[in-house]
Amino acid sequence: MNLVTGSTGIVGSQLIFDLVMLGESVTALKRTTSNLNPIKNLFKRNNKEDLFLKIKWFDGDISDIGCLLESMKDIIRVFHCAAVVSFNPKDKNLMEAVNITGTENMVNAALESEIEHFIYVSSTAAIGKQKKGKTIDEKCNWDAGTYNSFYSFTKYSAELEVWRAAEEGLNISVINPGIIIGAGEWGKSSTNVFKTVWNGLKFYSKGSNAFVDVRDVSKTMIKLVQNKIYNERFLLISENLTFKEFFDILANALGKTPPSVFANRLLSSIAWRLNWIWAFFSRSNPLITKETARAANAQQVYSNKKIKETLGIEFIPIRESVDYTAKVFLAEVR
Repeated sequence: MNLVTGSTGIVGSQLIFDLVMLGESVTALKRTTSNLNPIKNLFKRNNKEDLFLKIKWFDGDISDIGCLLESMKDIIRVFHCAAVVSFNPKDKNLMEAVNITGTENMVNAALESEIEHFIYVSSTAAIGKQKKGKTIDEKCNWDAGTYNSFYSFTKYSAELEVWRAAEEGLNISVINPGIIIGAGEWGKSSTNVFKTVWNGLKFYSKGSNAFVDVRDVSKTMIKLVQNKIYNERFLLISENLTFKEFFDILANALGKTPPSVFANRLLSSIAWRLNWIWAFFSRSNPLITKETARAANAQQVYSNKKIKETLGIEFIPIRESVDYTAKVFLAEVR
């Protein structure tokens, strides 16, 4: 029996689908207020609506250790996919509670429940930014002095809890995906970029980052379980792309005009300040923050050598990933 947290998110939904397709029993932890439509749509678009009924739903919260112990009864392995992804300063307390304390609760409950394998979905953000020109791999250490976001800090801190649990006897695996591409609850996390480009994105920056398809993230977790690979971390990267390259691919997939105006650091710094003022008076969430403006100009390159050598993973090209996700967006949302 498998327990999946973050079950209605982009990663959790895909993982549950893949596990059920393999005939695995799944208990999905969700909040009582969770929106089930994105995961229902995933099963529907794959003509597997009957398999959706095989999911055992468990209402609870990772802040409640008693609830977690109850959810882990008869569970063999845990996939911890739940997280809050935000670069908005007002979400700091929420990220700390979910990403750090929630993960601490999860590993403590797993230890007490004698779980056989705990798989944690971290992020490349947990490694932190590195000096320009350095290829980032699993051996890189966190550098507190490189303008990391608070989200990065929470994922790094959460990983420390997972590795602490490993020292206490829990078999763990940690994956660090790049920016995840896939259909989920539109407007949240990485799906928001599709809506942004659809609405008309004119600006691009000089930054770069790593990208990966959600189906590869799910497939890798399952292979780590099948091969009983314990106490290792793996970067999951399909391609490193500049944001201009990525936005061009995305715009073409959506039939929109690619961004053509270069936003340098000065323009980006002005933009986030003006957007913050607008958001303050309109009582809305800012579209651009100091952290996103800084990230948009950071040039980071990541290696996928370790996971390819370990499991022989062949990643879905990002153009193919974007094309597929754009078709879903055009059919179900826009």
